[in-house]
Amino acid sequence: MNKKEELDKFEQLIHDIIFGYEAKIKINMLDYIDDLIYYEEFIKKVTDVLKRSGIDLHDEEVNLKKNDIIWTFVAKK
Repeated sequence: MNKKEELDKFEQLIHDIIFGYEAKIKINMLDYIDDLIYYEEFIKKVTDVLKRSGIDLHDEEVNLKKNDIIWTFVAKK
């Protein structure tokens, strides 16, 4: 997967969070990152973009499982 496809996927995620109707968001981070060690960087990147868009995150939880890293949060718009 090249950088352009990853960027498009990331942009789609941000768009869905900002303009979607769901307040509680559940993201399988392995859909967006190739290596588990980068999950904290992914969270920071998403959080920074959402803060600049006026969205606060609450009730964050990261659930590390054998084959998944699920990040759940409530987006306050």
